[in-house]
Amino acid sequence: MKKQKLSLVILALLLIATLVIPPLFDGVFNRIEPWVCGMPFLIFWLVAVNIMVAVILFVLWLMDRNQEA
Repeated sequence: MKKQKLSLVILALLLIATLVIPPLFDGVFNRIEPWVCGMPFLIFWLVAVNIMVAVILFVLWLMDRNQEA
């Protein structure tokens, strides 16, 4: 259980790092051309990362709540 929790925390931190590290963020994701779901890829990436981090944090909260009970 702790290994799963640690891997989810690391995944969340890596996803958040793509938002705050400018060279990685601008170099890889700052593209206009692939349109995904009607949005430029940069906007799609911002929305997708926020949703993924929210889901990961919710799963971590559920895991933590189940351990306390």
